[in-house]
Amino acid sequence: MLRLLALSMLVASAPALAPSAFMRPRTARRSGVMMSASSDTSSSPTSTRRAFAFDSTGLGLGLALGSALPLPAMAASEKVPDEAELEKLRLGYARVQYLLKNWDYVTGKCTEKNAAKSDGSGGGCNVTPDRVSEFLGYRSMTDPLFKADKLMFRALPLVDEQNLDEYEEAIELFRQKADDAAGLAFTSSWGEANPGGGKDRVAAYLEKTQFYVVDVEKSLKLVLKYLDLKELPPLTGNL
Repeated sequence: MLRLLALSMLVASAPALAPSAFMRPRTARRSGVMMSASSDTSSSPTSTRRAFAFDSTGLGLGLALGSALPLPAMAASEKVPDEAELEKLRLGYARVQYLLKNWDYVTGKCTEKNAAKSDGSGGGCNVTPDRVSEFLGYRSMTDPLFKADKLMFRALPLVDEQNLDEYEEAIELFRQKADDAAGLAFTSSWGEANPGGGKDRVAAYLEKTQFYVVDVEKSLKLVLKYLDLKELPPLTGNL
């Protein structure tokens, strides 16, 4: 009851709250000096939609305060990543490129050729879709892309002011598609064990996972662009 009362009070007060009160001051580094750009934030439809995105009932206010703002707020309070930390983004991007280029090898995608090779009759494959999570930073704290979205937000001061909106959109795309890909890869790894599952379901989940990883690659490419980070040469060998 107390939670419902608190929520109703919050909703009732929402219309009186100005969106600018919750918006993140945008910053940019110019000539080595940190400059505030909060004066133009309220005039940007994209920024307003992202920083104060809640429905007409006002029920999204708690979400706006509780989940949409902590990462940008954290970026303002924590140190800007150094060169060694930014190198993780370059390596992470190179690994995602490698994953896409060597998809069948990494995931053990079951084809007629490797199925016949695996058991001699064409009925077996050692499919490993969960390896996708490893390349996206969901398996170990040592993975280059482990909590990469937080690192990207901390790098906000390194982005030119004119590119801030696009940079944040790239981060959101990365976070969403990486979550989708890792979740679907996990589902694919249990495809045969699930009710109605089978090798065809595993293959279907794995194929859709690949589509998400393509979007992850695109978002990381944009992140590197806005941070003025050069791409690493293509990785080779067996990862």
